[in-house]
Formats: sequence, C-alpha cells, structure tokens
Amino acid sequence: IFDRRQSATPVSYLNETGRLSDVAPELLEVMEKAGSFYRRSKGAFDPSVLPILDVFKGGRDAQGRLRVSQRELDNAMALVGFDSVEVADSGISFNKSSMSITLDGIGRGYIVDRASDILAANGVENHLIIAGGDIRACGERSPGQPWIVAINAPSGKRTFPAVIRLKDIAVATSGGAEFYFDAEESRYHIPNSDDVLSSSKRGVHGHNVSVVAPSVMEADALSTSGFVMSPVEALSFINAQEESECLIFSSAELRMFSRNWENQVRV
Repeated sequence: IFDRRQSATPVSYLNETGRLSDVAPELLEVMEKAGSFYRRSKGAFDPSVLPILDVFKGGRDAQGRLRVSQRELDNAMALVGFDSVEVADSGISFNKSSMSITLDGIGRGYIVDRASDILAANGVENHLIIAGGDIRACGERSPGQPWIVAINAPSGKRTFPAVIRLKDIAVATSGGAEFYFDAEESRYHIPNSDDVLSSSKRGVHGHNVSVVAPSVMEADALSTSGFVMSPVEALSFINAQEESECLIFSSAELRMFSRNWENQVRV
C-alpha cells in the first residue's frame, strides 16, 4: 500500500495522477498521521520532499559526483509542502501539479506496529520486531528480563555506545548513511526541504537521532523530524513531546539526551 517504487500501488498511483479515491483505511490513517507530524514538527517531517530526492538521485555525473543546478533545485522545492495535500475520507489529492510523496519516514513504523498487534492478538505477548532502524519491544525477553538493544555508532564502526533495555515500547533511529546531498558530498540520509545544498545547514548537524515512543510509527516520524533539525532544535522538540525521549549523536559523536532518556529506557 505504502510502496512508491512499485507500479500500481496506491501511493505510486497518487504520485502519478495527483488524486486517489477509494483510499484503503490503512493509507488514510498513515496520511492523517503524516499531516499531524508535519504540523507538530513545523514542517521538519514532510513526506512531500520526494521531488528533492528524485533531483539528487538523478543528479550525478559519470564519476558519481553531485551536479544539481539551482534551477533544478528551485523547481523541486516549488513542489514541496505537505499543506498542499488534501486528505479526506473521500480521497487524497494534491493541490500542486507534479508533486509527489514518500511515506518511507512513517510507513514502515505503521507496519511494524500492526505486526506487533497481530502477534499480541494471537497470544504472543513477548516479542521483539526489528525492521532496520525500527524496533518494537513487547513484554520481556525472559521472565524478569527486558529486551536489550544496542545503538550503533554514527561512524558505522561496530561499536555500541548506547545499550538500552526496553519493555512495551518502540524505538526508531534516523541517521546519515544513504545519500550525499551537496556538492562537497556531505552525507544526508533524510533531506530537509528548507535548505539542502549547504553542508553547514540543518540536515547534517545530527548524525543519528534515536527516539523511544509508545509506537514505532511515532518514534519513526519523530526521529525523522529530529534528524533534519539541529541537535539543539531536535532536543527541544522531543522534550516537548509526550511519552517520547531521544538520544542524539552530534556530528562530533557527542551524545545529547532528552530529560528522561535514562529513566525511560533503563540504560
């Protein structure tokens, strides 16, 4: 349902035509939540950044170096803004021609939550689901023993500077490992639609943002939001959210914790 890469899926059809009727309840729920996170994060979480992603993915020369013009970027930026997406029971539509969305920052979290609900409904109360950087921990690993999860260092080295103990909670991590989004090849995983060319701006300040929250979907969206903010902005943002805590590794791999991180996850 949420896949934008495969043809004939609801999201790919929406991106192609700008309109979708007879929306599946699951997609409608995720789109409504996406709008909520867009507003809560003041636009930091924005599923409509796909045009920017597409520009950068196609903007490399034969040596793999990024070559994106300001005009190309401006054209893509003009299509961004989730407030131009209309979500209603009757359907979903775009108010801008040629805009498109990606639910990569929230859809997998929703799927993990639903899988966990199915396990619990079938009597599997103790389980741990790991889907990349999205984790749902329910019950205990063994009687009296919580689930133990290690958070990898942003450098990619197999070191684990944070080991946390989880019970009936979710955790998601967003970090800079997949895309180079500026001419100096500074690393981005998630682009910030406010400013994506300068390596000194928000998208590269925090290498890793890990968030614990009641659901994986919430942790996923909040960690995505926090990653495109500066560490100070992200810390303030997460501290303002109910039942959510975060661990942030800055670009120098300095750690920053939200107020109740250690109490919440039992480090």
